Amino acid sequence: MMKWIFKNKSKYVALCLLLWLSSGFVCHALKMSNTKISKQGEQLYFNVRMFANDVSSGMSLHVKKAFPLETETLSQEQKDALIKYLSENLRIKINSEPTALKCNDVRVDFANADEPIVIIEGWVTGQFKVAQISEMSVKNTLLFDFAAEQKNIVNISKIKEEDKSLVFYNGTDMNYLNVKF
Repeated sequence: MMKWIFKNKSKYVALCLLLWLSSGFVCHALKMSNTKISKQGEQLYFNVRMFANDVSSGMSLHVKKAFPLETETLSQEQKDALIKYLSENLRIKINSEPTALKCNDVRVDFANADEPIVIIEGWVTGQFKVAQISEMSVKNTLLFDFAAEQKNIVNISKIKEEDKSLVFYNGTDMNYLNVKF
C-alpha cells in the first residue's frame, strides 16, 4: 500500500483532499487529521488540522471533563491541553534524533461553520540543519485513542525539493514510519 501511495502521491493526496472538502457538506464520515511538515527557510514548519467535534469528544475523555470548542478563542487551559496532547501523539525524528514541537498558534477555524477545524501550528525544533536532513521518522497517533476508524495523513514538502506523504491507520500504524530524502 505504501509503495502505491508514494508512486501515486498526487492522486492520493488529491483524493484525500477531495474527501475532506466534500465532507463539510454533511456530518463527516471520515475520522482523519491532516498534518503538513514543510521547509520554510532554514526551519521546519508544521500545521495540524483536525475536525473540532472529534477533538472536543476525544479531549473530553482525555482531560476527563467537558472540552467545548465552540468559539475561535480558546482558553489558556484548552491550548495547554491541546499542545500537551499533540506533543504526546505527534513525534518527529530527524536523522534518527528526536525533535520537539514548538507551537505558535492553537485555534478553531469556523470558515466552514458546519465543520469547524482545530488548527495547531508551529516549528519543529532540535539539533539538525534542514539542508542535512536525509531521513525523517514520524509517529502520528492523534485521536487514535478515541476513534477506532481514525486515519492521519502527514504531508512532508520541500525537503531537498521532494514531497512525501504518509498515512497512519489506527490499529496498524502505531510506530514510526520513515521517509528518506
